Amino acid sequence: TAKAKRRGVDEELETEREFSVTTEKALDEAQEANEQAALKIDDLSQELMHMKAKMKSENQTNCALNSEVAQLKHDITDSRARQQELEWVKAQAVEVARRAEERNETNMNVRTVELNRLKIESE
Repeated sequence: TAKAKRRGVDEELETEREFSVTTEKALDEAQEANEQAALKIDDLSQELMHMKAKMKSENQTNCALNSEVAQLKHDITDSRARQQELEWVKAQAVEVARRAEERNETNMNVRTVELNRLKIESE
């Protein structure tokens, strides 16, 4: 009976040891899982920081390109306006040249008539 009690106590102690070992093993596994999760979080944080930096760089590039496109559109508009002005100036020059040619022709006709009149008078 003392042996039986002793055996019962020993069995309880053994059960407690097994429980303690199992608990410690579970705690170790949980600690390992936490460490792995922390490493994964660090990796993901680094990846996120890299992606943010990349997106910021791409955004800056896009802003620069948008600015360049806006400048090109402005330049095209200016160029078209200048082209229209040049076409107007060209049309004016053509008109002035036509009028000058008409005046020259009229002046030549007047001189020819005058020369003919002088020839007739001198004969």
